[in-house]
Amino acid sequence: MIKNFLRIIRLKPWLSIVCVIYLAMMIAVSIPKSMELTEDSDHGRIWQAGKDFYQGTDMYESEKMRPYYYPPFSGFLWQPLITMSLQHSGIFIFLLNALILLPLSIYLIYRILLNAGVKPKHAGQVL
Repeated sequence: MIKNFLRIIRLKPWLSIVCVIYLAMMIAVSIPKSMELTEDSDHGRIWQAGKDFYQGTDMYESEKMRPYYYPPFSGFLWQPLITMSLQHSGIFIFLLNALILLPLSIYLIYRILLNAGVKPKHAGQVL
């Protein structure tokens, strides 16, 4: 996937400029948004679930927070977030999503075009 994305970037240099602008905008948006996170937000709840799982406390019985409905495995997956503060982990998750979303979208559009019968050369030109 990354190999195809890099090939498309080489063919379309303007696409790399779009990616840089997109990433800069996501950074500019993520910092103020993550500072607004509270423990009652969705991210705060999954952050607390990772913390509860790590400490061995019950994720599902919390008097101060709303109920947690995800399976215990998700608490295991969120454990690395507790090494950061709530706000820093929010920035991390937001930027991780931003970094994955754009290349994945471009790749999926490329694959959809190929599956629709467009030749690879033409599918690359569309992007």
